[in-house]
Amino acid sequence: MISRELELHRFNTHSESRVQMAVGRMANHVFRYGGHIGLHAIVGGYDVRGPQLIEVSADGHFKAGPFLTMGSGSLAAMAILESGYREGMTQEEA
Repeated sequence: MISRELELHRFNTHSESRVQMAVGRMANHVFRYGGHIGLHAIVGGYDVRGPQLIEVSADGHFKAGPFLTMGSGSLAAMAILESGYREGMTQEEA
C-alpha cells in the first residue's frame, strides 16, 4: 500500500520519494488504528539526505538515529553500539 502511494507520488511529481515520506505514511496508517496493529519496525533507506534509519512504533510514533535496536537482545546490542559507534566509520572499522 505504501509502496503504491510512493510510486504515485513519484509519477505525479516527477521527483524521488524520501525515506521520511514512507515513514510518515506508515506512521499515519498505524496511528489510525490506535495501536491495535502490532507493528514495530525499523525502516532503512537512502535518499537525497543520505542513509537513514527510522524506528516506527505501533502507536504511530517514530524516531531517527544513527543506529537503532529492537527485540529481545536490543539492550545488549544498544550497549555495544553506544560504546563502539563513531560518526563516519568505514566498513573496515565496524
